[in-house]
Amino acid sequence: MRCHQILKAHGLLDRPKEYLVRPHEKEEIRFLSSSDGRLRELEELVHALYIIDREYSETRSLTFKVNNTEIWTELKDVIEALYSFLTNRFLELKIEKTQSSRSLQTVLLGASASFAKRPTVTCLFSGGMDSTAGVLKIGHMEEPLLHHTITGKVIKGKVCRLHDLGPLNEYGLALTDSQLRNIRPGRSSLRGLLFLTNASIIANSFDHTCIVMAENGPLMINPQVSQLSPRPTLNAHPFLVKCFERILRRLTDKKFEITCIFKEKTKAEIFALTTKQADLINKTYSCFTVQGQEKMCGICYACFVRRVSALSINHREPQILYSMDPFSIDIGELGNRSVQKMNILKDSLSFFRDILFDDALVEQVFEDIPKGFFSCGQSILRRFAEDIFLGTKNYLAATNRSRLNALGKFAALMIEKEIDKDVLVRRNMQLQQQLKN
Repeated sequence: MRCHQILKAHGLLDRPKEYLVRPHEKEEIRFLSSSDGRLRELEELVHALYIIDREYSETRSLTFKVNNTEIWTELKDVIEALYSFLTNRFLELKIEKTQSSRSLQTVLLGASASFAKRPTVTCLFSGGMDSTAGVLKIGHMEEPLLHHTITGKVIKGKVCRLHDLGPLNEYGLALTDSQLRNIRPGRSSLRGLLFLTNASIIANSFDHTCIVMAENGPLMINPQVSQLSPRPTLNAHPFLVKCFERILRRLTDKKFEITCIFKEKTKAEIFALTTKQADLINKTYSCFTVQGQEKMCGICYACFVRRVSALSINHREPQILYSMDPFSIDIGELGNRSVQKMNILKDSLSFFRDILFDDALVEQVFEDIPKGFFSCGQSILRRFAEDIFLGTKNYLAATNRSRLNALGKFAALMIEKEIDKDVLVRRNMQLQQQLKN
């Protein structure tokens, strides 16, 4: 297949619209790519790969026409390896010389009038808890420009409403429209690559050489916790981060960095940083199975991790945030899909129990992690497992055992019989110390 044909078939020959939203005003601004059009070429390639992943499962090769064949030939192996890693499929990238120029201006039109302070760094912003905490953290040192890739109108609305709240409304918000309307609904394994590509165009337009990613370390790794769950998305995986950094540096001839400010932290440790901003954090949205609803479902893996991470520092989120309580919901009243989510949670408890005791399993999880990415990744993953059980234990301590469902009883028995109490006492002391700091 040819990249140009794929984009034409799906109405993507014109680049997505990008906007800048500021408090009390909305002004459309065209963000333009680098002068030789290499980031424009990257954008076209990533959109084509995204569509192939969703629509053309049998495709084994993609022909891509570019201005500078030498640079893209150098990157060919990196891109093929990254596609294979993210999708678990093989694709050969064929590079050809184009006859048309993609030269674009380097200026950002009309930006000066929209900023009280010119942004100094581009920060990925999903509207979730981690990315919001990341903005709060870097806002003390930099002037962040929040960047969100629009994949749906409802989530865009949530992001914009969250941005309107102080202190987030002190900063600019750039939105890249990547709603691919002519493909089947569902999630692509290339979402993270698409988000980084869009952010790189924004960052380059502002002469930024740093993109901040604020995902916690364990969910960057995102191991498969159950055979019942689909292959986990790797939207912030260290392998993606390092490959994209290499691609971006070669295309721009700049020392671009993808700075993962929370890679050494668990979600509980991020919660510990945000207790003074609880009202804002409570308005963030972490659920990935009920996107578009006002409440988070409460029983998907993302909701579960968020909930027990908060409980591990004895922070009880308002009950109104979640539709269901995984430890007390009547499983008999759930549909098949929700029952499967509950079974995945049960498997996740077994998985993280094994993480605490099985060195071989931990090593297996880290097989694809670039060396040196984490200072001590095994420690992060085990702290995360401890947080899961500590949060669950804190929940059980405040709950009438007669209200527990099968998952709740399973969790209670595991903590009583299989998890070292001293480990959880020590972990509690560590988290409480971080709260004081």
